[in-house]
Amino acid sequence: MEGVNVFSPQKNFQMRPLLFYIFISTASAHFFETPLWVSVIFASLTVWALLSHRQILPPLPFVMVAAASLIFGVLIFVKFGTLLGPDAAAPLLLLLAALKLHEIRKLRDAISLLFIC
Repeated sequence: MEGVNVFSPQKNFQMRPLLFYIFISTASAHFFETPLWVSVIFASLTVWALLSHRQILPPLPFVMVAAASLIFGVLIFVKFGTLLGPDAAAPLLLLLAALKLHEIRKLRDAISLLFIC
């Protein structure tokens, strides 16, 4: 009897809706502790990822994800004066995790996102 190889690459990750709910429930703890603009960007990126998964909106191109992560790093640095420490790292990780939702293709991507949360 053949067992299921959990480490084999999967073309389409089918548990994405469950991942959204787990992600939102764990990230919502930081939602009210971060500045308002971080919370608004996080919410909009999460909704966009959910709608692009349902094929209502187009997915974000990789270039936009890379540029957004760089811009988020600069904005966090301007706001907090550093990228180190809990005050600056929590909003940065929240925004980068919201961007990671747009890059999920395989099970290992989902597992890495859950460890970020």
